Amino acid sequence: LSAVLFSNALDGIPTKPPTSTLKADRDVLMVTNVLPGGIIHVPVEESGNAFIQQMFHKQPILTGPGADPVRPKEHLEYCEQNSLLRAIELLAEENHPLEPVFSEGDRIKLVEDGFKWIQVDLRKSASPAKAYIDLLGHDGLLRINRHFLAISLLEEDADKIISLQ
Repeated sequence: LSAVLFSNALDGIPTKPPTSTLKADRDVLMVTNVLPGGIIHVPVEESGNAFIQQMFHKQPILTGPGADPVRPKEHLEYCEQNSLLRAIELLAEENHPLEPVFSEGDRIKLVEDGFKWIQVDLRKSASPAKAYIDLLGHDGLLRINRHFLAISLLEEDADKIISLQ
């Protein structure tokens, strides 16, 4: 009887220690190597993994840990006051036939604040990659099988990202 109880007790002990599936996103690391600087994750409201990836690429990000309800009031105001951030978030939420408009001054403001590129999770975006490309006016790095788009804020930086194709 004790042998049976001992055997049953051993069945409950894991033979492999638990491991984390947490790993760096190779494409994000490649982009941050050629274009270091702040990253805007889209959709902004659903970018919880961005905080985890920051441990690997060590670049500033627009979003922080957790879901949208924990965003500080100042962060919400920053996003709402910038017409480019509003346009990008609109693309994430809705697939409009009309292209949203934004102020070039707001694009420059983001760059002055240290942001360099946008990472779009196309699984969570209502709009296709082309909508973001059309909005910003230049190509980016598109990984269709990964639902990943990286696109620079400035056209002058586009070639750095496109070279990773």
